Amino acid sequence: SLTINAATLTLANASSLGLATSTTALNIKSGLLDIDTQNSKIGIGTTSPTAGLTVGIGTNDNATSSSDVYIAGKLEVDGSTWLGDAEADTLTVTGTLSAPNVDMTINDLTVNNNLNVKGGTTLGDNSSDTITVNAGALTLANAEAINLANSSTTSLNIESGLLNLDTQNT
Repeated sequence: SLTINAATLTLANASSLGLATSTTALNIKSGLLDIDTQNSKIGIGTTSPTAGLTVGIGTNDNATSSSDVYIAGKLEVDGSTWLGDAEADTLTVTGTLSAPNVDMTINDLTVNNNLNVKGGTTLGDNSSDTITVNAGALTLANAEAINLANSSTTSLNIESGLLNLDTQNT
């Protein structure tokens, strides 16, 4: 047991602290900071870290290895953030992803329920891009106008000529 009754503890030289192999090898203020040397994990606000760095107490379903980070509650980042380092990385959002006034580049997007977009939206950046709708119906709610390509003989072509709108030869 070591008791220090001083306001300051100074280590004048570079030092190493050897800790026992334990899930609570170093525990400060009942979980304010917990170092788990048995599983190579650190907890802040918890005595049972479930990931490499666990902040707070919550239900951790995915971040369980010593190289993962789990945060219970909100995460605020002020500055640039990079998620993933390869095309095979995946970002999974459970709940709502909100990005007001942010430009995003997304190569592939899968939406399992509804996709709600507010404001102007551009799909595709090239005249050879296609949009495929696999739905029983396509509804344009509150549409006052549908703008078609100018000066094209096939501005809108349905079922290979079943219905073709020609805006070039009007």
